[in-house]
Amino acid sequence: MRVLAWAMMLLWSCSALASSMSINTEADSLATAQNSPHWQPLNKPFINLGNKVRYGWLRVNLSSHQHPPSVYIIAIDNPLIDSLKAFHLRDNKLINTRTIGSQVDSADRLFKDESLSFYIDTRSPGEHWVYIEVIASDGFRMPVQVHTLKSYFEYKSSFNSLFGAVMGLAATLILTTLFFFILSRQARFLLATAYISALALIGIYVFGYGYRYLHPDTPWLQTAVLPLLLIAAPSLLVALNQTLIAPVKRKTSITVMLITVVIGLLPNLLPAAIADPIVVVASTLFCLFGAVYSAWQGYRKQQQQLCVLSIANLMLLALMGYFCLNYFGFALPINKTSWWLFLPPCEQCLTCLFCSYSQLVKPAQ
Repeated sequence: MRVLAWAMMLLWSCSALASSMSINTEADSLATAQNSPHWQPLNKPFINLGNKVRYGWLRVNLSSHQHPPSVYIIAIDNPLIDSLKAFHLRDNKLINTRTIGSQVDSADRLFKDESLSFYIDTRSPGEHWVYIEVIASDGFRMPVQVHTLKSYFEYKSSFNSLFGAVMGLAATLILTTLFFFILSRQARFLLATAYISALALIGIYVFGYGYRYLHPDTPWLQTAVLPLLLIAAPSLLVALNQTLIAPVKRKTSITVMLITVVIGLLPNLLPAAIADPIVVVASTLFCLFGAVYSAWQGYRKQQQQLCVLSIANLMLLALMGYFCLNYFGFALPINKTSWWLFLPPCEQCLTCLFCSYSQLVKPAQ
């Protein structure tokens, strides 16, 4: 059974002290955190302080009666966090330190894992504490859990099975739409291929698989690619809706493309505190425009396929709205137990394929 961390974890986050602590040594930073009066109890197995708090500390007591001596995995289920530095103390003496994160070379991880996880051995007698320094440029959002080895691998295997099934469906739809494009040479199938690919890549990066499998030696690429994907997917959706509803206007397509490229490149040109909110809000607005436009056209033309498309777009809008609320600290952090997050993209992809195919068989008048 999974062991939750909330029963014995305290949270401290104070961005005002970040600059002063950054100039100290590791020992000074740890001592400052230990003696800080700002510690607060964490009563839930997650933290979401929005996008404004970007620095803080966690501490976990692994010597309580609920945790007999064993090997534990402290899993911080947000692979997009820049840096996590864990200090393992036994009887107030430092045993070891380890640093992992999305901006840290994957070779520094003790075991290959897409999540940010620490291996803590408490079988030696004594009082075991773990202090974790957190640096998160896009905000302090993380589900935090403590697992035994058995429960951790059960947890991972169940999610990997689900994620593998979703990616298998995405790969099938990508190949299908690409095949239809080769046969028909219609732009809607190429747009559907690009859109489904963008959704699949977002899932791969959000859950850490891109960092682990695609480019483990270039962690900075994840920060550069993900914002572009987040704005590209909704803009591709708008373009796809346009092809399914009415003939594409070249001027509109070029405008959407330019807006997408500019917004997608903002994180590489501006500080994260400015660029990230723009990308998140713009992605949600693109989805809102696509949902409203398809619903209006479905109502005006009374076509069944447009009504189905508008329902799918509304589901995707709800998902993007959740992402937006999560980013600003008003919703639960996204983790591997949020399996329902896969439903709107899968339904959206199947609907776009259905609408595209129905127009291939019987073009709209």
